Amino acid sequence: MKTTLHGGVRSLQEDDFNHDVAKYGDNGLAETDAELWAYLAEYRRRAGFDCIVSALEDKSRDFIMRFPAQDSRLYKLAQSIYVKMR
Repeated sequence: MKTTLHGGVRSLQEDDFNHDVAKYGDNGLAETDAELWAYLAEYRRRAGFDCIVSALEDKSRDFIMRFPAQDSRLYKLAQSIYVKMR
């Protein structure tokens, strides 16, 4: 099967392409930008406060884990704290 990529996508393995197509295109029935934004707005509306907490949690984890090297004691400590809090 031949696939034509649009919108600056260079590879099907780039970022979360497969996840996004399956989640938003198939399950969410969003095929255009407007439909995608409407779907995401509805998703956030239904999720309410949990959506905000989840976004904050993801951003703070990414920010904190960016600094120490992955083989350092600090990284392992932060990772173990994160796992215990989940």
